[in-house]
Amino acid sequence: MIEHSIGASDVGAILGLSKWATPAAAWARLTGLTPGSGSTNATERGHLLERAILWDVADREGVPFDTDPTCIDALALITDAGRRVSVTSALYRGPEYRADRGDSDRMLVTDWACARPDGYLIAGFLLVGRTIRLVEVKTTRDWNDWTSADGREILPPGYYAQVQWQMLVTGVTHTIVEAFCVFDDARRTIQVPFNPAIAGRIFDKVDAWRTKHLVNGELPENITADIAGLIWPAVQEPEVWLDASIETMELGYAYAHHRRREKTHKLAAEAARDRLVNIIRDATGITAVASWKGAKNGKRAFRCLLKGAENE
Repeated sequence: MIEHSIGASDVGAILGLSKWATPAAAWARLTGLTPGSGSTNATERGHLLERAILWDVADREGVPFDTDPTCIDALALITDAGRRVSVTSALYRGPEYRADRGDSDRMLVTDWACARPDGYLIAGFLLVGRTIRLVEVKTTRDWNDWTSADGREILPPGYYAQVQWQMLVTGVTHTIVEAFCVFDDARRTIQVPFNPAIAGRIFDKVDAWRTKHLVNGELPENITADIAGLIWPAVQEPEVWLDASIETMELGYAYAHHRRREKTHKLAAEAARDRLVNIIRDATGITAVASWKGAKNGKRAFRCLLKGAENE
């Protein structure tokens, strides 16, 4: 695997467009600080639905569904079509299903930019009218992010950046996004053309982020506590161990003794305070929250709070 390779699923997080991962989380995974996303019930469900939907798309397009993940490479088809004359029209499962072998489509001009589309839809004849389209399957819980203010069907920003990145890497100029809502069983098909200007800006931003944080090693912004705990573990071995001496041992014992006395005195003070509160309650019949109040002359007065009113 090329070091610091960035795939399409990383792009949304890097740009701050993902609902599921922050730029700092993407950095932690790409640097090996955290493992890749593991399998969950949601991801397993998504994979099962993905296979079924790809098969359905093939039926809709009138081509067979080829489940052999090794027989197609969209980039090779575009750059070296003569070598692929035996490839027939079909919907081919993409390198997403070759993840166990580390396979990915890689950009011609820079091998760190990679992508693993869900499928390649090859249709038409080799020399006349052949088209190559990517197929990307997404599942969602609702359509809130899939509809524009004027009611048009759109892709959520993070998915749009992912799809543009896949087309930039593979050279394919059109993607069919099949979306399925697991709560209402509704289905949407969204056609996404390649936008060179937008894809170029996405690439420049990701390239700059990669250079800054992965190549040059600068920590990302807004690191969360869980990631910070991995960068700076709470328990670390000291760089220099000191030999114990009579003086340091006596200081250690004294420190521990006074800490214990401090805790004992704190408990005694809290017990006295609670007793005062009970005495005031018994004498006045007021059940309230009581506390000490600092005065300007440095003395402390006892106050009792009852329904927002102060009685000293």
